[in-house]
Amino acid sequence: MATLARRTIAVYAALGWKSELYVRLRLLTAPLIETARYFPARARILDLGCGHGIFAHILHQGSSERQVIGVDLMADRIAAAVKTQPADGRLRFSVGDARGFPAGPFDVIACIDLLHHMPKPEQEELLRLIAGALPADGLLVIKELEKRPAWKYLYHYAQDWVSYRFRPLFFRSREEMTLLLERLGFSTEIHSLASGRPYPHVVYLARWKAGASA
Repeated sequence: MATLARRTIAVYAALGWKSELYVRLRLLTAPLIETARYFPARARILDLGCGHGIFAHILHQGSSERQVIGVDLMADRIAAAVKTQPADGRLRFSVGDARGFPAGPFDVIACIDLLHHMPKPEQEELLRLIAGALPADGLLVIKELEKRPAWKYLYHYAQDWVSYRFRPLFFRSREEMTLLLERLGFSTEIHSLASGRPYPHVVYLARWKAGASA
């Protein structure tokens, strides 16, 4: 895990100390490498809301049999990510809305710290689109922050609220997220990654059921 972190930091070091510091802080506060362990070693993966591409790089470096596409609405973030694209062609980035993502097929679609920035009706709309884009038994991986314990949730909410210039945030409880995913036709496993951290990280592994209808 430490080796993968060092490799990821090295990718961004060429962009300057601010970029390197940002990646170091992101890896320190969010269990991105731990989350990547839930992805199959061989897969075509779409990373929605990829930001500067940190998680996409972790996926790329974690297996030589992954093809990863990162999409984000913010052109400046994608511009930085494109500068880090490796020459092997297995990782690429593009500007795009999460609800207008590129054509697949994709084995896995990732939403890493994305949904809570979208109003709940838009979250459901996106999840329906993802369900329609996945093959039978395809995997949706959601890394979010849940609403318990309350002190961790409130601490993160306040920090995120300030970081994103006081824009509203739309977190769901574990129960609410699970019910939504199941209603849309996913079977869901839940893995908490909150232990030892001040943030209530949680991963939902949502498997698209064959024959389900979103």
